[in-house]
Amino acid sequence: MDPLHPEQPCATTHSIDIHDTVADIVRLHPETMRIFAKYRIDLCCGGRHPLALVATKHQLPLEALLTEIDEALAARTSFDFPTVSPR
Repeated sequence: MDPLHPEQPCATTHSIDIHDTVADIVRLHPETMRIFAKYRIDLCCGGRHPLALVATKHQLPLEALLTEIDEALAARTSFDFPTVSPR
Protein backbone atom coordinates (compact mmCIF):
# COMPACT_ATOMS: atom_id res chain seq x y z
CA MET A 1 0.00 0.00 0.00
CA ASP A 2 1.27 3.50 -0.86
CA PRO A 3 1.68 5.39 2.47
CA LEU A 4 0.78 8.66 0.79
CA HIS A 5 -2.54 7.31 -0.43
CA PRO A 6 -3.81 4.94 2.25
CA GLU A 7 -6.75 2.79 1.32
CA GLN A 8 -8.28 3.34 4.74
CA PRO A 9 -8.34 6.82 6.30
CA CYS A 10 -6.97 7.14 9.84
CA ALA A 11 -9.65 6.42 12.40
CA THR A 12 -8.35 9.21 14.61
CA THR A 13 -8.09 12.88 13.72
CA HIS A 14 -4.59 14.23 14.24
CA SER A 15 -3.08 17.71 14.44
CA ILE A 16 -0.59 16.97 11.67
CA ASP A 17 -1.30 16.13 8.03
CA ILE A 18 0.59 13.02 6.89
CA HIS A 19 1.34 14.78 3.59
CA ASP A 20 3.28 17.59 5.30
CA THR A 21 7.04 17.33 5.09
CA VAL A 22 9.04 16.75 8.24
CA ALA A 23 10.79 20.11 7.71
CA ASP A 24 7.44 21.93 7.49
CA ILE A 25 6.17 20.18 10.62
CA VAL A 26 9.28 21.18 12.61
CA ARG A 27 9.15 24.73 11.23
CA LEU A 28 5.55 25.12 12.38
CA HIS A 29 5.93 23.06 15.57
CA PRO A 30 9.54 23.16 16.86
CA GLU A 31 8.60 20.99 19.84
CA THR A 32 8.32 18.04 17.44
CA MET A 33 12.06 18.11 16.71
CA ARG A 34 12.81 15.94 19.76
CA ILE A 35 10.44 13.26 18.44
CA PHE A 36 12.12 13.18 15.04
CA ALA A 37 15.56 13.15 16.69
CA LYS A 38 14.45 10.22 18.86
CA TYR A 39 13.80 8.18 15.71
CA ARG A 40 16.88 9.54 13.89
CA ILE A 41 14.79 11.39 11.33
CA ASP A 42 16.88 14.31 10.17
CA LEU A 43 15.84 17.55 8.54
CA CYS A 44 18.52 17.33 5.86
CA CYS A 45 17.46 14.36 3.76
CA GLY A 46 14.36 13.15 5.55
CA GLY A 47 13.04 16.65 6.08
CA ARG A 48 11.96 17.16 2.51
CA HIS A 49 9.75 14.05 2.47
CA PRO A 50 6.13 13.71 3.64
CA LEU A 51 5.64 12.30 7.13
CA ALA A 52 3.86 9.17 5.84
CA LEU A 53 6.76 8.26 3.58
CA VAL A 54 9.36 8.94 6.31
CA ALA A 55 7.47 6.75 8.77
CA THR A 56 7.39 3.92 6.23
CA LYS A 57 11.10 4.25 5.43
CA HIS A 58 11.99 4.21 9.14
CA GLN A 59 9.57 1.31 9.77
CA LEU A 60 7.58 3.35 12.28
CA PRO A 61 3.86 2.85 12.78
CA LEU A 62 2.36 6.06 11.40
CA GLU A 63 -0.56 6.10 13.83
CA ALA A 64 1.81 5.82 16.84
CA LEU A 65 4.05 8.58 15.46
CA LEU A 66 1.04 10.86 14.91
CA THR A 67 -0.16 10.18 18.45
CA GLU A 68 3.26 11.04 19.87
CA ILE A 69 3.29 14.29 17.89
CA ASP A 70 -0.24 15.10 19.07
CA GLU A 71 0.84 14.57 22.68
CA ALA A 72 3.79 16.93 22.24
CA LEU A 73 1.53 19.58 20.71
CA ALA A 74 -1.05 19.15 23.47
CA ALA A 75 1.63 19.53 26.15
CA ARG A 76 2.68 22.79 24.54
CA THR A 77 -0.82 24.20 24.46
CA SER A 78 -1.84 23.03 27.93
CA PHE A 79 0.69 25.22 29.72
CA ASP A 80 -1.01 27.25 32.43
CA PHE A 81 0.09 30.85 32.27
CA PRO A 82 0.14 32.63 35.62
CA THR A 83 -2.57 35.20 36.05
CA VAL A 84 -1.58 38.75 36.73
CA SER A 85 -3.94 40.84 38.74
CA PRO A 86 -4.48 44.43 37.60
CA ARG A 87 -2.95 47.15 39.75
